[in-house]
Amino acid sequence: MRLVYAYAGFSLGVAAFFLYLAAAGLRTPDVPLGGYLVNLFDIVVLAFIAFTIYVVYRLGAQRRP
Repeated sequence: MRLVYAYAGFSLGVAAFFLYLAAAGLRTPDVPLGGYLVNLFDIVVLAFIAFTIYVVYRLGAQRRP
């Protein structure tokens, strides 16, 4: 159950981050990773997708006998 609470908090944090950016008319900065510039928006979205997949997997594993 703690995983669901962690996921809910993370989801609300991501939503608040994106709403703040949209309301303020801001653009996320580019972050240098290796020799590439990656937008912070992409990093946050990938982290959100990865955590979503992990939560779905763990909840599915808990339901199996």
